[in-house]
Amino acid sequence: MTVRLDELESALRDSGRGGVDVQRHALPLERIADDDERFRVLKARVERLEALWLINQRRRQTRGKIIIGGALLAEAVDEMTEDGAALLDRLVDIIDRRVEGVRDRLTVRELLGNVPLPLRPRGHANEGVQQALTIADEELPHFDELAESAMADDREADPLPSEVDPDYADLDPLLSATG
Repeated sequence: MTVRLDELESALRDSGRGGVDVQRHALPLERIADDDERFRVLKARVERLEALWLINQRRRQTRGKIIIGGALLAEAVDEMTEDGAALLDRLVDIIDRRVEGVRDRLTVRELLGNVPLPLRPRGHANEGVQQALTIADEELPHFDELAESAMADDREADPLPSEVDPDYADLDPLLSATG
């Protein structure tokens, strides 16, 4: 596990993120006398760094997708002003095959300057939003229900930081105050 901890810290450091050693609450493993406690702390640190690593990877993937999409969109807009629409036509064809949601297609259509993109796969370009939603059997989400479920208080099931790692015991009052 110590090898994995070192690998994760090194990978996070290389990607611009800090590891456990930069945390102000981190007690060096060598100073933990009890073997069981040292193992629990080591395990918690590895799990924490693995979670940080996954978050970092997802952020990088999302950023990459945004960059690629932005570059293609800029190129398509440039082509529209030069009376060449080959890339724009290709993008509309790709979007028509790959994007299924009516709201997503509406957003893309507006973003591309109201190109003739049907609001649903195999639909008509002049179809209205309400008609497309009805035919596609989609409903707008219930935003109040989504917010309530996201904010549901199930803190009792979550362990306190001190239960995971005694080095983080000073964070317990912060979680207790928000719960």
